[in-house]
Amino acid sequence: MPKRLSTLLGLLVCCVIGCRDSRMATVSGLVTYQGKPLTQGAVQKIVFLHPSGPYGGAAIGPDGRYTLKAMIGPNQISIQCREPDYNLDDPSRAPGNRAGFTMIGKSLIPAIYADHQHSGLTFEVKAGENTANFDLK
Repeated sequence: MPKRLSTLLGLLVCCVIGCRDSRMATVSGLVTYQGKPLTQGAVQKIVFLHPSGPYGGAAIGPDGRYTLKAMIGPNQISIQCREPDYNLDDPSRAPGNRAGFTMIGKSLIPAIYADHQHSGLTFEVKAGENTANFDLK
């Protein structure tokens, strides 16, 4: 009996994992800013956020391309491209004259794109392979 139960539990887990994966699809594409691929910055990422909460995210490569898994259906998009953060070792430059304060690197694209609710970027993910290119202004 215990062997049967473990077999049934194993099948149930496989079904649940299979069902969850069937709600996801691959999305790939190119992100450009003013017609040129995003090629620099320490933080370059794209996030697809589904209304039900699950999201898919990926780093944007040095050629401006990305690939990720996202929920099938409508997704809001956020994109970040920032200079590297840096540490202020000079106490005279740090707020409150505290050495070691870390400053966040400035955004290399308009900051509005980092907010999925205000970026204006959306994409309808369909089953199978999807291509979503974004040309940021």
